[in-house]
Amino acid sequence: MMTPENKKRIGIMGGTFDPIHHGHLIVAEWLCAVLNIDQTYFVPMHRHPFDKRQDIAAPRHRLAMLSRAIAPFPSFQISEFELNRQEVSFTVDTLHHFKEKFPESELYLFMGRDNLESFLKWKEPFAILDMAYLAVYMRLHHQSVVPELKNHPKILFIDRPVIDISSSHIRHRIRKNLPYRSLVPQRVFEYINDHHLYRS
Repeated sequence: MMTPENKKRIGIMGGTFDPIHHGHLIVAEWLCAVLNIDQTYFVPMHRHPFDKRQDIAAPRHRLAMLSRAIAPFPSFQISEFELNRQEVSFTVDTLHHFKEKFPESELYLFMGRDNLESFLKWKEPFAILDMAYLAVYMRLHHQSVVPELKNHPKILFIDRPVIDISSSHIRHRIRKNLPYRSLVPQRVFEYINDHHLYRS
């Protein structure tokens, strides 16, 4: 049986990934290095509980772009758990799935500081903390934290490089016919163009 010192560490990065971009990959790789993560799962969601967008790209497109983007990273994988459920995605349910899949491993849920601000409004937030560490990426020298969570032993605050890329900005540039090649991996760029995604 594995001891706490040699438990396998599993990273979990959720999102719509609509589309996945270099920022996602940089953050995931950065956190894996800092936390000695053995394997990271990208978990595309079917529908976010707080997201009112109705024009999310079809799961097959987002999976295809994810697959192309993470291909150069041997420790990155995709979990289709939330897409297969085809309903609103709740993180606590996803973590139950991973806990069953990897009962002897430590789980690390990757999230940005903005998500931590609303974390106490999530479904069963303290059940989440029972199952996983929160690896919160932020600029430590100038960002505040919700007081109730600041000193929680399961919340790890990780300084990260400044990355000013968002999927919404990429979609906006595509709709406006503006250049965006440098914001996404080359194979994702080709897939978006080949399938005419985000044009309207």
